Order: sequence, then structure tokens, then C-alpha cells
Amino acid sequence: MPFDPSFLPIHLPTCLWGANFYASRLPDQGGWLCWDKRTIDGLKVRSSECEFAWTNFVRSPKVFRFMWSGAFRDGEGRGEHLHPTQKPVELMAWILRMIPDAPVVVDPFMGSGATLVAAKLEGRKAIGIEIEERYCEIAAKRLAQGVLSFDVTPS
Repeated sequence: MPFDPSFLPIHLPTCLWGANFYASRLPDQGGWLCWDKRTIDGLKVRSSECEFAWTNFVRSPKVFRFMWSGAFRDGEGRGEHLHPTQKPVELMAWILRMIPDAPVVVDPFMGSGATLVAAKLEGRKAIGIEIEERYCEIAAKRLAQGVLSFDVTPS
């Protein structure tokens, strides 16, 4: 059965990854985000070189360049593959900064929790929903409260 986006509350700020596969079912007024994965010249890439997301909160296309190809990754989770469609936390934080007035971030396809980690780093409230328990456990581990270390230097 094809994806039906009609259930989505797109009157709220919305970002839909992979929407290029069902763009004809979305309102035309949306803007597009492109995640350019900046593949290395000569490197054989098993996945796409970029991904697209439809949004209703940008009016002109925007590009985020961030290396993310197999073990070749910038930033958090370098070489760590937690989910088949995992996105970098840095990408999700970039998107969240475009909608600073959204009181709560909701990710109905949470996966391993990159959006929720980004929301936490940005000081935002977030709700994640995931059907696969193993990914919920990974997300919970990633979101676990860290311990602050106080570097006490003798005076």
C-alpha cells in the first residue's frame, strides 16, 4: 500500500524525509531541504549521495552538506550504524534551528533517536515514536542522562 501523508498534521511545522517519492500527494507550497552527503571522489557509494525532505516552513531550497557514507562520517556516531535510515544529529539540529518557536518536536518515525538527541542538545522538548523495540532501546541509551564531571584543580 502506498504511503498516504493525509494523516499528517501538516498545518504544523513539518519535515518529511523521502517525500520526493510521494511529492504529488503533498501541498505544492512546501520548500525542500537537501542533505548532501559529500561523498569522497572515487569512493564507491552504496547509498544515495543526497536525500530530500519536504517542509512547510522554508520557502526556498536549502542544502546541508555533511559527510555520511558508510564508515566515512563527520560528527557524532562516526562509523556507528544504529539504524538503516539513520540521520546525523547535526542535520536534525540544523532543521530544529529553522523552527525555533515550535514548543515540542515530534518524530513519529524515531528510529535510533537522532531527532530527539538534537532536540535535547537544542534545549527542546521532544516526543519520539518507534514501532521496533530494539530501536527504542538504542534511543533511550543515547538519551540517557549524562554525568557531569567537575574538574577540581587544587588552589
